[in-house]
Amino acid sequence: MAVIYGFTILASGAGYDSDALADFSNQLYETGGDDASVSLSDGMLLIEFHREAESPERAIYSAVFAVQASGAEVLHIIPGFIEDFSELPSYIEKSQATVAQMVAA
Repeated sequence: MAVIYGFTILASGAGYDSDALADFSNQLYETGGDDASVSLSDGMLLIEFHREAESPERAIYSAVFAVQASGAEVLHIIPGFIEDFSELPSYIEKSQATVAQMVAA
């Protein structure tokens, strides 16, 4: 029985502007990300999925494949959704300084 799983993929987005973000979103839709919402914050893509699958592993695997096929590098997978980008360090168990370095890279 399929269930809908909600999670966020943090991916590389350095160099993206609004046109590149729109292109990425279109490509993601074409590669199977029609259940995703994409935003850009501080050079990082936040891609929220509501993925129907038989298991959380299958949901995440198929979403990661779609993100990679769209040209982004997956940096981290976060259960649930991020309300505020400043919360990110607590989700990925990294310090603010480490996250700042990830964004700058």
